[in-house]
Amino acid sequence: MQMIGQTVVVRVDKKYQDEVDLGNGNKLYLDVTYTPEQHVTIMGEVVAIPNNKWCRTTDGSSVRNDLYVGDLVYFNYLTVDPTNLIEGEENLYTVDLEMIFCFVRDGRITATANHALIKPRENIEKKGSIYLSTPKLSKNMGYVEYVSTPKKNFEKTGLLPGDEVWFHEMYAFENEIEDKKYYVMHQTVIEGKIYSDGGTV
Repeated sequence: MQMIGQTVVVRVDKKYQDEVDLGNGNKLYLDVTYTPEQHVTIMGEVVAIPNNKWCRTTDGSSVRNDLYVGDLVYFNYLTVDPTNLIEGEENLYTVDLEMIFCFVRDGRITATANHALIKPRENIEKKGSIYLSTPKLSKNMGYVEYVSTPKKNFEKTGLLPGDEVWFHEMYAFENEIEDKKYYVMHQTVIEGKIYSDGGTV
């Protein structure tokens, strides 16, 4: 099946991740009616992809389509919504390519659709060798772990894995991807890179 525009079809196992495996054969079942957005499924298997290598987004720019059918993808939490459910199907949803953060293929994570996955920086308060508090995650700084191909005809950011960057805290959306926590954002909202001497660009 080939899709039109930037539409991707994904299959999810269920709408909510409402079970916690305790590792001893027992499971804990969560009440997801409170803050359901924190428990909604954000990953699924690609069932159908757009026909084009570059797809036009809602703002008129273009992002590269690197997906293959069968890839595991992570996407915006609003994807698994009745408005995106394919009629007559139980677990197939449509999602715009620009709402997919990354894909996993052969065990490797690859950021996609102009996204960057940022490992939050830990701010540690200490005096001498004594820690004064539990480390807190920075809401505006972190380290690039994965960065995608930028939008077509847009200036390249030059970001590489390991770069320390800063961004506005309104973009510090935390997502758990392959059991690790990242801030996921479009690379175009990253405001600067921090150098080891303290300088920024």
